[in-house]
Amino acid sequence: TGQKRNVTVWPEVVGFGGGADTLKYRFQWTFPVEISSHSAQGAPADTIYIGSNVVHRSTDEGVSWEVISPDLTRNNPDKLGSSGGPITADNSGAEIYCTIFAFRESPHEKGVFWVGSDDGLIHLSRDSGENWANVTPRDLPEWAMISIIEPSPHDAATAYVAATCYKSDDITPYLYKTNDYGATWTKITNGIPADDFTRTIREDPSRRGLLYCGTETGIYVSFDDGSNWDRLETNLPVVPIWDLIVKGTDLVAATHGRSFWILDDITPLHQLHDGLTNEAARLFKPRDTVRYRMYSRAFDRKSPYFVNYKMTGPVTVAYKPTEAANGAKTEEFYDAGKNPPEGVIIHYFLKEKPTGAVKLSILDADGDEIRSFTAKKEGGSKVVGAVLEPPSPDAEALQETGEEEVSSEDEAQDESLWTPIAAGMNRFVWDYRYPKPTTVEDRPGTARQEMLDAGVAPKAIPGNYQVRLTVGDQTYTQSFAILHDPRLPVSEADLKAQFDLKLAIRDRLSETNATLNLIQRVFSQVEEWEKRAKSTDHAARVAGAGKALREQLQTIEGALINLDADKPQPGVARIKEKLGALSTMIDESDHAPTRGAGEVYTMLSDQLDEKRKQLQHLLDEQIPSFGDLVQSLAIPPIVA
Repeated sequence: TGQKRNVTVWPEVVGFGGGADTLKYRFQWTFPVEISSHSAQGAPADTIYIGSNVVHRSTDEGVSWEVISPDLTRNNPDKLGSSGGPITADNSGAEIYCTIFAFRESPHEKGVFWVGSDDGLIHLSRDSGENWANVTPRDLPEWAMISIIEPSPHDAATAYVAATCYKSDDITPYLYKTNDYGATWTKITNGIPADDFTRTIREDPSRRGLLYCGTETGIYVSFDDGSNWDRLETNLPVVPIWDLIVKGTDLVAATHGRSFWILDDITPLHQLHDGLTNEAARLFKPRDTVRYRMYSRAFDRKSPYFVNYKMTGPVTVAYKPTEAANGAKTEEFYDAGKNPPEGVIIHYFLKEKPTGAVKLSILDADGDEIRSFTAKKEGGSKVVGAVLEPPSPDAEALQETGEEEVSSEDEAQDESLWTPIAAGMNRFVWDYRYPKPTTVEDRPGTARQEMLDAGVAPKAIPGNYQVRLTVGDQTYTQSFAILHDPRLPVSEADLKAQFDLKLAIRDRLSETNATLNLIQRVFSQVEEWEKRAKSTDHAARVAGAGKALREQLQTIEGALINLDADKPQPGVARIKEKLGALSTMIDESDHAPTRGAGEVYTMLSDQLDEKRKQLQHLLDEQIPSFGDLVQSLAIPPIVA
């Protein structure tokens, strides 16, 4: 309620100074607490249940309690002595036996309670605690600890139980299922090793009969309601799994000694079927993904050997950069947990590693391709940009159109990420981004420039999309949705305005970078002809004409990009850097761009157009003249 309360803990409750036999109520260290899912509307904590050796109920958020059951344990006097003795200094008797260890209220029926004790009993009440029935499985060992009771989220009469007997030197797994309110039970442990005892069991809310089990060493999964189990092989370490919960489409594991672990996106488990291994390939339907924003800002150094730091909101964490097998940039944190993937998770199955082409494409709702990814060629390398043409005596070879022609497919093709093609299950994460701008060739980038370039491509806005997997001549397509972040008070129109401006900036940056590439190609060829002319009688004439032309090219280049960015005194930002910074600022949050952002974009666009006109004038007037000059002088194309 937000109000402070004074709580008095009485010795006869917690057991200081004596054994459990002196207590009115016996509470475990980890006694069960449950807030009723059937509480009154608007009062989620209206009814609370806790377990000692009896069940207690509060309808006023814990101010007062009533007992609604008899003692539901064996209440064996031989098990109720002090556990302290000479070992525990205060003789507190904190380890108490014969207690309720598991409690669950049915999610389907109000007043249906399942109770399990740490001394091997299971009880059921179907009338809000007025009457209780002992429904313990007949073959359950007498002193087993009922670790977890899981009422099925799909059927009121079905429940699952996980129990342990390791304290009695019995490490056998004990899992049970009932479909008739505990009248009969079936042991369901086939596939779990006989020495891997079980601590928890949960049923997936989205698929009936899909069960998860936590054991002393890991997690097992069953697709047939417990008839058979398989180990869920992941990067999870060998560790005791004390509890599991399915949150949306993620599986969360609570371990003993190794923190919390989350298996992001278990939707493929919802879609698996017996015939999968007979299929050559299968593309699973991606889950609808909320477009959350992960806030972070890395410092310049990105060493894979030393500690790096980045800001994640108000907190600075240490990390080292890593790279996934498909080229995705990842991070390994030293002092923080790992975030879920920022993007749409795409799963697909390949029976065998393909020998032909494999392509993964992202499409919009109309089927138009947004971006595509291909598999990495064996022994191949990423090739970005065009091959530099050899110098030619033909003057027209030095004349360019002023703009690189890039096909839509080439523009959408992403060469920074590879589509994994391992036999079995594969996973790929689309980061919501549209294609990046054209790359600037043969120019080392600074850490800041890399950061700016990474955020230039606009993010897809909430809506319907498709993913298409092409394996050889077979095509598989699935639809999915990107959902709006419900926490943000932003309209669809605002996000569309942001997307449109970022897309416009990206296209203008592509023109800027293409212009820089063109300048560099022309500059290099002019310089090469000057070198070739050095061995002739016309060296001074060619050098003079070439120098004048290169100076004009470099002047335009210097207006487009900061030529000193990699120097100790980096100088000022130019059109390229300013466009990138503008896009990054727009991308800082989800909202419509300000009027000022639009005005800056217009100003930079006008400046870019002016420089491109100047370059075009050189290409139309002076480059042909230089070509005519070198052609008339008959400079040899090959100089020894």
